[in-house]
Amino acid sequence: MILSALCIACRESNVPRTLSDIAHEGNITVKELSRNYRIFVKSLDLQVDAFDPSEFISKIGTAVGSSEKAKRDALDILYRAKEKGITDGKSPVSLAATAIFMSGILNEEEFTQNNIAKASGVSSVTIRNVARILRKSLGIES
Repeated sequence: MILSALCIACRESNVPRTLSDIAHEGNITVKELSRNYRIFVKSLDLQVDAFDPSEFISKIGTAVGSSEKAKRDALDILYRAKEKGITDGKSPVSLAATAIFMSGILNEEEFTQNNIAKASGVSSVTIRNVARILRKSLGIES
């Protein structure tokens, strides 16, 4: 239950930590943490907002060695996607990872989908699928 409270505190104070991050550090399963988190939120009748994908850009970008320009470009990609309503219903971490991947290609940086997948905890297939959607919707050629 303490880790569930930590998850809620992270969300309330906009500290980008996923349930997986906290479960890994707390040495419990994501399933157990998720169950306790839902019980906590429901019993206290809390309104917890989802993370904004842009909150994960710095964390993922730094982990893969992305330049500041690529991080800014990733934020721009996310902003444009949000304006078009493409981000609704998608994982904030997968959107951030994909934006970093796409900005890396545009800025000719040398990191792969696998590097980003490991840094973000998102599968490379998810990055590929979300990238396809963003490229098509935003008209990005790469």
